[in-house]
Amino acid sequence: MFAKHVDTFMVFVFYGYIIPLYLIVLFSIMIFLEEKNKINFFLMIGCVLFIFSDCSVIWVSFTERYKFDSLIIMITYLIAQMGIINWYIDNATVKKKKINKI
Repeated sequence: MFAKHVDTFMVFVFYGYIIPLYLIVLFSIMIFLEEKNKINFFLMIGCVLFIFSDCSVIWVSFTERYKFDSLIIMITYLIAQMGIINWYIDNATVKKKKINKI
């Protein structure tokens, strides 16, 4: 009986975690469609890879391992973080330049 409650709780935890990630991807797609440039493209790809990496972690944790799973998870996670951080740094420098012009 306890296992049934744990399974139900984990479903809520999963959706509580994955829904914000999908919103991040949705917003990154909207940002890219608003202004199509290389930095926004890397943000969009980074967000998609971030979800892929996290879904791979979930898959490995709760189902079964697959060949090179740790390597694939780490590579996608690092590329995702580079894309997101690159977008953030670029936007921060653009805003700083706009502030300095005023």
